[in-house]
Amino acid sequence: VSFERLRDPEAIAFWPSGIGRDGARTPMPWQRDANMAGFTEAPDAWLPLDPRHRALAVDTQSSDDSMLSFTRAMIALRRASPALREGEFVSLDAPEPVLAFERRTDDERVLCLFNLGPEPVKRPASGGPVRLAVGQAELGTAAASLGGYSALFIAG
Repeated sequence: VSFERLRDPEAIAFWPSGIGRDGARTPMPWQRDANMAGFTEAPDAWLPLDPRHRALAVDTQSSDDSMLSFTRAMIALRRASPALREGEFVSLDAPEPVLAFERRTDDERVLCLFNLGPEPVKRPASGGPVRLAVGQAELGTAAASLGGYSALFIAG
């Protein structure tokens, strides 16, 4: 956001060394080809629309690998799972770069595995079915295979 369009008092006070919050407050692009990307019918908004964001508009994100599809899948998984919404958090031992924990209620258990590194890893795991796989991740008969920066949510 150019200095002339800044609205965040902190960003203005510490210009140019402060990053401020305005960059994260720019309009949500809903329609790639609409005025202001469908955010408003007005000719302009409180903060400018970054032209690079038009390509990320909601109406362009129809594929299963889009951030929008991922976000919808995560929200649906959480809504459908009492353990993920309100269950107890149980940390599990795992070697770096794996993050492993369970969310548990009396009626449900969800094993959550995350590979936070770039190299594929395997981790002992059981249960099933897989509720959600992110990236190149799958559950075998006795282990989970997690590609770089991937995750698995497994019902137990």
